[in-house]
Parts: sequence; C-alpha cells; structure tokens
Amino acid sequence: MTRHYSPRDFFRNAPNALLARYFAARDVLRNFDFKGIKETRIEPLFEAWLAVPEAQRAPMEVDLRAIGDMSNEKGVKAIIDEAEFHMDEDGEHHAFIALLMTEGTKPVRGFKRSGVVQYMMR
Repeated sequence: MTRHYSPRDFFRNAPNALLARYFAARDVLRNFDFKGIKETRIEPLFEAWLAVPEAQRAPMEVDLRAIGDMSNEKGVKAIIDEAEFHMDEDGEHHAFIALLMTEGTKPVRGFKRSGVVQYMMR
C-alpha cells in the first residue's frame, strides 16, 4: 500500500543535499540555494518547485512518489532482494549493500537519511 504523498512532505523529509543532487541531475532548480535553507523549512524550495513548468514537474513527481514509497523498511528489503537477484557474485551486490549503509540512519519524519535514499535519488 502506498503512503500519502505530497511534494511538500517529500521535500521536508528528504535531505537537502540529496534533493540538490536529484534536481541537478535533471537540470532543474540549478540556481536554488539548497544550503541556504534549513532541512525542514522548505517553503522557498516548494515555491521554486511550483515555478517549474508542469510538463517538467510531472515526470519528477512520479520519481519522487516512488522514492517516498520505497523509503521504509519494506522498501529497503525489496531493494536488497532485487539487488541479490540481479547482481552477480563478483562483489557488485556487496558494494551495493555497502552503499546502502553509507550515511547515518537518523530517522527524519519517516525517511531515514541513509544511502538507500541517496541511491534512489540518483
């Protein structure tokens, strides 16, 4: 079952550095100062997001919703299970698991600031 999604909630719960990297990879919000806002004070980001044309926002909303849906214990387990199934035995799987465990796992309103979200926001 999917959880409630709204861009505001997503931005509030996702680390600013990962949001910056996600948007930079899509050449969106390049001039937005992600370091200039507090982690959960996202109103300026939300306003900038609304200024992005709908045709550009729509596919990103699909991504963000999927990331949000997978940012829980079941989602992490599903990601690891898929990695085991698809990755070969020459260390790819172990490297992937190491990536998942990279950053801290401090809970932030439903998200965990971990390598999992970092990986998913590439």
